[in-house]
Amino acid sequence: DILISDAVQAAAAGCVRCFALGQAKVVGKDEPVGLFEPYAALPPADASSPLGQLQARAASLSRGLDPGLHALAEGFGRAVDLYAAGDFAGAAAGAEALAAAHGPSAKLDKLRARIQAAAQTAGPHWDGVYVADGK
Repeated sequence: DILISDAVQAAAAGCVRCFALGQAKVVGKDEPVGLFEPYAALPPADASSPLGQLQARAASLSRGLDPGLHALAEGFGRAVDLYAAGDFAGAAAGAEALAAAHGPSAKLDKLRARIQAAAQTAGPHWDGVYVADGK
């Protein structure tokens, strides 16, 4: 998986579409960082520059993606938001609905595992930040 920070995602907002993965504690940072996983390139505003030509090529490769992928990414983002807000039942229902509509996936399995673990361990000070056990 390729993960990018919220700062990189903001800088590349016109270039790529991403799955929103929520906030996470990362090594070397004091504050949580928003994490995103790019899944499709968007056409560039200016295809005449070398960067624009590279973006145009990436966008042409993205055209063959399943059209339901964008809907999956939007639903995934809503489930992550519910998870971050501590609505674990809502997040789990959202993940199950996505699995029913789009089929099983490792990405949804990871999200369901995160939701289940948080639902069992979250206390009154839940902040919605994912803390990984390792890399």
